Amino acid sequence: QQPSAIPGLLSAVTFHDGRLVWARYDKFRASESDDFEAFNLDTEGDSGSIQRNIATTGGVFNVNALLSLSRLMALTDAAEIPARSDAFDTTITPTNVSFKNADTVGSGPYSPVKMGKRGYFIARSGVKLYELAYNFEQQDYDADDATALHEDLGEDHSGFVELAVQRHPQPYLWAVLGDGQAGILLTSPKDQISAWIRFVTDGEVESVYVLPATTED
Repeated sequence: QQPSAIPGLLSAVTFHDGRLVWARYDKFRASESDDFEAFNLDTEGDSGSIQRNIATTGGVFNVNALLSLSRLMALTDAAEIPARSDAFDTTITPTNVSFKNADTVGSGPYSPVKMGKRGYFIARSGVKLYELAYNFEQQDYDADDATALHEDLGEDHSGFVELAVQRHPQPYLWAVLGDGQAGILLTSPKDQISAWIRFVTDGEVESVYVLPATTED
């Protein structure tokens, strides 16, 4: 999902609600429902291809990543923008989709990750990590600082580089740091518990990848 350094190529791609979705700059394109190769505007009805430009209050933003949560989130360089339908649990269609800012943190050119119903992304500065969680009172997503418990974590270790989620034996968010270490966020929203720990080796951590296993990833 990382934006391409080659001009003209896609900046983000994902699957959502049975559609292949991609973005380039501010352009949003979703395939026909259950047909990932079809982007034909001649197909009518709710199953047709969705083709929009993301222009919201505050200007036109470049999409750095797409993240499929309960709503499809477009993470741009200046805002976090959900693709909304006319009801929270209704799938998006060519006639009901709209784009409005949920928050205005701004993301960097890094791939976000999903943990349960929440998402995590690296801010444009590269030194902050944010959590996307649905606020039922506001009926929209909030971007909360996931490094609030350790405010200088990113700054002290040359920023965040990459994210990965380990789900078993319990959820861990691995965050590779620019100085060769890794931060690990242990979080349990149900118990309202969050904690950061550092992972240090004799060498340097360049990248992380999680593989599933029977009892422990």
